Amino acid sequence: MTEIQEKMLELVLDVDAICRKHGIIYYLTGGSVLGAVRHKGYIPWDDDVDIMMTRQEFEKFQKACETDMADDREIISFMNTPCHTKVTIKFMNKTTTQFFRSQVLDTTGCGISLDIFILDPLPKDKEEQERHIAEYIVFNELLTPYFMVNPYFYKHVDMYKKLHRQAKLVGKKRVMGELYQRLFVEEHDDGDLYLYRWGQQLLIYEKKLMGTPRYMNFEGHMLPVPEKTLDFLRATYGDGW
Repeated sequence: MTEIQEKMLELVLDVDAICRKHGIIYYLTGGSVLGAVRHKGYIPWDDDVDIMMTRQEFEKFQKACETDMADDREIISFMNTPCHTKVTIKFMNKTTTQFFRSQVLDTTGCGISLDIFILDPLPKDKEEQERHIAEYIVFNELLTPYFMVNPYFYKHVDMYKKLHRQAKLVGKKRVMGELYQRLFVEEHDDGDLYLYRWGQQLLIYEKKLMGTPRYMNFEGHMLPVPEKTLDFLRATYGDGW
């Protein structure tokens, strides 16, 4: 393993220990699942670890971290860190520093961190589902202080303009707060799909793919992956994963 891979592994093992202690369900995701299946660890050229959990599990994780997180670790989100303008949440090593392109302009660094992706349920009603996705895409665009060329965004320019005008009239904080309430607080647990919170990307998974975590070897440690692992990989990367 490279030095940064070793640091990342320390982080995921910290998360794993907290989750095991408190009965919190999480899964490896993205390239970390692919690496576990193909390489029993990192994809050789990969340098990060990605995990995912439902919002309910993440709330339990946050609570557990109040007592069980080491002093040199920190949870980073757009709620507590103004320069972090993404919905992805980070579990960070405070003793390290790295810069992201999105932070170069304000010279704000961030420690080496793993990404936590949140699985939020989509409404079952198709019209509500479409509106929810549209508001999520626009929320991301409003959250980001620079223009992201997101192909999903162009369908919703009118909504963006409307909310942007409202932000000028009543304040961005209020507009974002109302969107946040609808997107991340109100219950939508009647459907069969999760919207995977990954910034400008748009991934939707069937809930049944997650299920009871399976444990696979990842660099000598047994870590959880979605129950329907291969179906999850197909849904993420296509049949040729």
